Amino acid sequence: MDVRIKGETKVFNYCARAIIEQDGKILIIRVNDADYYHLPGGHVEIGETSKNALLRELEEETGLKVKDEKLVVIDEQFYTKKEISNHSLIFYYVAKLKDTVKLENTIHIEQHESKTTKHELSWVTRDELKEIDLRPELIKDMIIRNDFGALRHIISK
Repeated sequence: MDVRIKGETKVFNYCARAIIEQDGKILIIRVNDADYYHLPGGHVEIGETSKNALLRELEEETGLKVKDEKLVVIDEQFYTKKEISNHSLIFYYVAKLKDTVKLENTIHIEQHESKTTKHELSWVTRDELKEIDLRPELIKDMIIRNDFGALRHIISK
């Protein structure tokens, strides 16, 4: 069960996401033809660490396996979507893949019970990323600058 608390007008989410780079390209995802992209990953389940959630979600969403990961950002996000106030706690990891993969844009379908989710996987350069709506903007800017030194705590509004 995901760590997600839903009320009538408010939602809380706990997630883990990966910054994956190979050969100068970053992996981004668009879900169900949304008008924006985000980084791969997803919800942490009750009793699961953010790192284990990241590994599980990456395999579910992309089929990719990670060999090394480093926590670089803890992001508290606050935003409104469809008149619902969202508060998310997201752990971002720089992750390295176990195997070198072919850098081609693909579609990965994830099936959970009666729900099907389409993940459009795209590999983009930092320059290309400047023209793409990747959310949150603060993380996008950090990726473009390749600015991942010490662990950071940020608040996105």
